[in-house]
Amino acid sequence: MTDLREHPDTRPTPAVAGPHGTGTRPSTGIRASDRDRTRRRAGVGFWGVAYTFVAIMAFSTVPTPLYPLYEQAGGFGSSTVTVIFSMYALGVLLSLFLAGHISDWYGRKPLLWSSLAVALVSTALFLSSTDLAVLLIARFTTGLAVGVLTATATAALTALRSAHRPGGAPGVAETVAVFANIGGLGLGPLVSGVVAQFAPAPLVWPYVLFAILLVAAVPLLVLTPETAGLPAKTVRYRPQRLALHPTRPAVHLAAIALGLISFSVFGVFSSLAPQLLGDVFGITATALTGATVFAVFAAGAVAQALAGRIPPQHRLKSAAVTLWVGLALVAVQPFLPSYPLFVAGGMVAGVGAGLAFKTAVGTIVALTSPEKRASALATLFLGSYIGLSLPVLGLGALAPVITLPLAVAALTAVLAAGLVPVYLTLRRG
Repeated sequence: MTDLREHPDTRPTPAVAGPHGTGTRPSTGIRASDRDRTRRRAGVGFWGVAYTFVAIMAFSTVPTPLYPLYEQAGGFGSSTVTVIFSMYALGVLLSLFLAGHISDWYGRKPLLWSSLAVALVSTALFLSSTDLAVLLIARFTTGLAVGVLTATATAALTALRSAHRPGGAPGVAETVAVFANIGGLGLGPLVSGVVAQFAPAPLVWPYVLFAILLVAAVPLLVLTPETAGLPAKTVRYRPQRLALHPTRPAVHLAAIALGLISFSVFGVFSSLAPQLLGDVFGITATALTGATVFAVFAAGAVAQALAGRIPPQHRLKSAAVTLWVGLALVAVQPFLPSYPLFVAGGMVAGVGAGLAFKTAVGTIVALTSPEKRASALATLFLGSYIGLSLPVLGLGALAPVITLPLAVAALTAVLAAGLVPVYLTLRRG
């Protein structure tokens, strides 16, 4: 199997699709046939990693439209659903902090294999039981798989694209990574909702399908060449280092807060959308629930992919305005319920969240030097994933006191208000 580490002159200079990635500039020293073969293998590996990325991210949101069915099977309520979802976020956080960076030391492929293996274990857990304890463990292991995957797959895509198309457009790998990540998160509820709607065993067949899709990634990873050169000396393990900018910590913190707000939007829709649709609109069809969640994530993915066309000086304002408008449309639903407006608000908020996260990443990249960028971005990712879980836990805590729709309205108001100082801080720079 071709290994990009075996040919130093073909190892790519990475783009900025993620906090990790290694490679060196090509030189002239190997035969043209070897170079062509290496490029072909890199092209196959690029799409193999992209498929694996999509499959695992989509699998991570398979339970979203199924939560009402789990509630019926287990006899628990929406507050328990928030705990189940938060176990996923906890798994992502731990995985990012403890292992999200070690592919620089041990190679991309071992970490990709690890993520795929853990995802398959999680699939088996979901298939084994609908008991609450099993669901908690299954969601936690899913989070572990995702945390390892995100940085590793993004770095691998960057290097493989550069090796396959050395003179190609630099943003292709970043665009594919965005669609694989956010788009994959949206595909999971769409597919599982449709399968659950029409399959005889709605809590079984979605996982059977995704088990097949995950297994299909095995031959693709086998064909994928390694891109990360191993360090000359044995590296002593350490958790991911977190850091704030030494002279502009306020701007750095504001960027993290912007990431937290954007992930909070996605967190609400990927955990509590089924309950909201049922309580406010009487919608219980899993296919429609999955399609609704997909629309929000798809809007976010498209917004991130097209954000490069918006001048940086206007991107922050665009993110803030769309977030405020989208959150306002969602917040009024308990008082002026309208399913089309709810979907429109979710999609507008999804666009705002996508632009906001793109702005946060761009701010961190501009603030930090290359040698400190990985730890700075890791801090951003960890803060963002805290935003994925804490607001949802807050909603669960409020559920016994007020209705879930009112709790969501309160949360959206808090997020909209919190965006004001973040926007002002980043605008001042």
